Amino acid sequence: MTDEMMSKVRRLLHPTDDELGWYQEVMALDAAEAIPLLIAVLNDEQEKLYPRRMAATILGLLRDERAIAALAQTLSASDASLRASAAEALGRFEAPEDSLVQRLIQGLQDDDYFVRETCAKTLGRLKRPDALPALTRMSIADSVSTNREVAQQAIEAIRRAG
Repeated sequence: MTDEMMSKVRRLLHPTDDELGWYQEVMALDAAEAIPLLIAVLNDEQEKLYPRRMAATILGLLRDERAIAALAQTLSASDASLRASAAEALGRFEAPEDSLVQRLIQGLQDDDYFVRETCAKTLGRLKRPDALPALTRMSIADSVSTNREVAQQAIEAIRRAG
C-alpha cells in the first residue's frame, strides 16, 4: 500500500463540506489498495468512532465483496451508530448471502431504535422475501412509530419486487 493511498483514505475519513467532491474522490479510489486499509480502520477498536463509521460508508459505496465479512462483523459492534452504518453499507451489495440477511433480520430486534430502522430500510432495499415475517412483526410491535412506518415501507418494497 502506498503512502499516497494511505493519505487519500485518511483524508476521506474526516468531515467535509464538499460532499460531491468527497464522493468523486471515493469513487476514484483504487479499490485494490483502499479496501484493505478501510477494513483495517473499520475493525480497529482503538480508532475513533467517526472514521470507523466513514470507513463503513465508503466500503458500502465501493461495493467490493471483500468488505462484506468485515461489515457483517460490525453488525455486532458495541456502538449503535457503527452497527447502523454497517447495516446501511451492506444494503448497497446485491444478492447477499442468506446468513447475512439473517443477521440483518436479527438487527430488527436491536436495542437501539436507529439500528432497527436502518436494518429495516436495508432489508427493503435488498427486497428479500425471507425478511417479511420479521418486518411484519416490527410494523406492528416496534415501540417507535417511525420504525413501524419504515418496516411497512420495506414490506411494500419487497412485495412490489416479488
